[in-house]
Amino acid sequence: MLNNSPGEGSLASEVCAQEPRRGGHGVLVRVHRLLPALPGLQLLRWGADPSAEPLIFSLWCEPTQDLWLVGRGAAVSAEAPAGEQRFLALSDLRSRLFEQVHVAGPPIPSEVPAAWLTSRFHSTPGLSGAAVAAWQGWPSAQLRVPAEVAYRSGGRTGWVGQAWVEDPSEARAVLDRLNQRAATLGALQGPLPPDEAPVALEREALPERERWLDLVERARETLAEGELRKLVLARALRLRRQDGRSFSPTRALERLVERHADQPGAIVFAEGAGGACFLGASPEPLFRLSERRLTTQALAGTAPAHQDPEQALLADPKTRREHGLVVDAIRGALASRSERLVAASAPAPRRVGQLWHLETPIAATLRRGQGPCELLAALHPTPALGGDPRQAAQRWLREEEGLARGAYGAPLGWLSPAGEAAFLVGIRSALLRGPEAWAFAGAGIVPASDPAAEWAETELKLRPALEALDAWEEPS
Repeated sequence: MLNNSPGEGSLASEVCAQEPRRGGHGVLVRVHRLLPALPGLQLLRWGADPSAEPLIFSLWCEPTQDLWLVGRGAAVSAEAPAGEQRFLALSDLRSRLFEQVHVAGPPIPSEVPAAWLTSRFHSTPGLSGAAVAAWQGWPSAQLRVPAEVAYRSGGRTGWVGQAWVEDPSEARAVLDRLNQRAATLGALQGPLPPDEAPVALEREALPERERWLDLVERARETLAEGELRKLVLARALRLRRQDGRSFSPTRALERLVERHADQPGAIVFAEGAGGACFLGASPEPLFRLSERRLTTQALAGTAPAHQDPEQALLADPKTRREHGLVVDAIRGALASRSERLVAASAPAPRRVGQLWHLETPIAATLRRGQGPCELLAALHPTPALGGDPRQAAQRWLREEEGLARGAYGAPLGWLSPAGEAAFLVGIRSALLRGPEAWAFAGAGIVPASDPAAEWAETELKLRPALEALDAWEEPS
C-alpha cells in the first residue's frame, strides 16, 4: 500500500497509529524534495563521493534519455543465501518492504527506485578460478534500500530520503532525522575527479591467450557431443596501476557517459560497496517491468562494426542459430508466466559501439503474481550469457571455465513501490578495487566457432571498459 502524504505531521500520525509489527515487518518512510535542475554528472559525483564512509552507492544512467538514478548509503539491506532459490528468497522481502510505504512531500515519480538488487552470475556458494580476489565479499543476491536517492528524470531533479521503521513510536524521530538531512542537501555537491596524465599499467590476461583458445576448442568438442548447443566463455584482463593510486570510479563513469551519449539503449551502471566498484555500460536490459507489462530483448550474434551486418549477421547461418537459441529460451521462460507474449518475427542489426549485434524485441503481459524476483529466477542466465541448455551449460562453466565471474553478466537493477522495475546484465564492465581493476568480456561458442575470431571479438568487447579506465590499446 502506498500513501502519499504532503504533510509530515499527518504522515507521522499515520505511522504512529499502526500497531507495532513483529518478525521484521515495518513501514518504509520516504521524504521527497524537488530540487533546482542539476546536471546528471553532479548527481553522479555526489553519489560516488569517495569521502563518504562507508562508500555504498548505485548508479543507473540512460544517457540518451537523460535519466539518472543514484542511490547512496543503506537504510536496510538483506542478502539471500547462495543457491537456485536466491532470487525467490528475496521476493518475500520485497513484498514486505513495499507493503506499507509512506511518502512525505510531493508524489515520487514511478521510475524513482526505492531499492536496488545486485547479484553474482553463478548461484553456487563460494568463488573459484582466476580473479577470485576481485570479488571477495560480493553478495550472491542482495536487496538494498538506499538511505538517499537522487534523480534526474523528465526534466525534474529530486531527492528522496528513506528509512525503515519497525517501531511506530519512532516515526517522528525518523522524520526529523530525514528532514535535517534534507535541510543540509545544498546542491548535492561532490568532488570533481582528479585530472590525470596517462598512468603506466601492469596487464595480465586471465587466462592468457593460448589457454583461452584451448578452452574454446574444448567447448567445441563438448558441443559436438550434442548435449549442449551453446556455451558462453568469459575472460578477464587484470590491470594494476604502477603508481599505486586507486582507480577513480567517478572518472571512469564520466567517460562511459560521454562515450555513450549518442547510443540509444546503452545503460551506464555502477554498484559500489566494500572498497570495490563494479561498473560498465551495458547494451542489454534483462527486462523492464511496469506493473504487468514486460519488455525485453534477445541480443546475440556479433560482428565488427566495419563489416556489413546484412552479410555478417543476417545471412550467416551460425549467427542466426545462435540468436535463435536466445529468442527461444526467453520465450520459453515467459510463456507460462504470460497472458500475452509477442516477439518480433525477425531480428534486426543494432550498432553498439565498435560492434554489430542481432536484436529481437519481446513483449509480454504477465499473469498476476509474477514480480521482478520471479522473473530473475526464470530468465537468468539467458543463453546469451551462459549457454544452452541452461543448467547443463552452467555446470560445465563452473567446472571448466576457471574464472570467477562475480557480477560479470549477472542481473543488476532497481525496483519501485509503484510496480516499476528495470534490470540489466552486467556486461561491457569492470571491477575496480584500489589500484587494481579487472575488465571482463565473453563470447558465445557454437560448434562452428573459430577460436581466434572469438578472441578478437572479446578484445572489442573489452574496449568500453578499458577506455573508461584510460587503458585501451589497439590489438596488435
